[in-house]
Amino acid sequence: MESRFSDFCRSFALSDPHEPAFRVDNPEHKNLRRNEKCKKMDVAIQVMSGLVHKLAANKELSVDVRRKMGRNEEAMEIYKERIKDMKAHYMRLTHMHYTKQSILEDLADNHAILYLDYAPRWNPNGQKKGVSWHVIHAIAKVSGRRVAHYWVHIMKDSEQTSSVVVQILVAALKDLHRMGIAGVHLQSHTAGYYRCEETLFSMNSVSEKTGVQVKSWNFDEEDTAVSPTDRIIAVVQRKMRRYKHEVVTAQDMFDAIVEPRLLGGLSVHLMSAAKEEKSTVDVDDVTDDLSDFAFDE
Repeated sequence: MESRFSDFCRSFALSDPHEPAFRVDNPEHKNLRRNEKCKKMDVAIQVMSGLVHKLAANKELSVDVRRKMGRNEEAMEIYKERIKDMKAHYMRLTHMHYTKQSILEDLADNHAILYLDYAPRWNPNGQKKGVSWHVIHAIAKVSGRRVAHYWVHIMKDSEQTSSVVVQILVAALKDLHRMGIAGVHLQSHTAGYYRCEETLFSMNSVSEKTGVQVKSWNFDEEDTAVSPTDRIIAVVQRKMRRYKHEVVTAQDMFDAIVEPRLLGGLSVHLMSAAKEEKSTVDVDDVTDDLSDFAFDE
């Protein structure tokens, strides 16, 4: 919805005339006026908040009534914060949309965008853990044309941790380096093994090891649309279900994907992650509320 009324504007939420934090500087959209319903909503919230506050403080009322009004007063504050949270969520969605669009439109030659995601564990027989596998979808610009490539990394014996994510990324970027890619922009959801200090602070080291410059990492809101990796995940799952043998172990998965022939534009790695080293990062958790990171060259 692209309403010209600020409080009803989902796509550009928001162009709030009173709160600069809830504005999007976008030439395609201007909030020309404020809907009378929006004004009435603000007034209604203020009136209700004031009334509940007075009732909670009125000593002529019974203790039970005042307690109830006190709880209502607390609830009103919670509801107002939830409205702000909703606006902030819409702002992040809008920012995320334009950031992704800008990166794709401005993608330089020999650069790529990588979408990272863990596929659901492969667990056809209800095993205790199942097999962990990770998927990367790359869109690269080569000689002025956009091309796509996928990676599936099947883990023999590891959990889904920051250290494993970094090792997967190193393996994929080494492949990209051999393909002539010089720089990448990363995108993923906000899972802890992605958006954490251990992962993000490793990116300069990853760039040095692979010869591919990690330029940025953008994180999606948790309830946004389907991931670009979903299609290849579905294709690979279908291939494993049709495999002539039972697919239980990591090696079985690898064989099922590569036999009788590998899908075009897909690279598959069977990995055993190196032993994790104790993190030397000693800072407060500064990444929880941030969605976009850029890395120096």
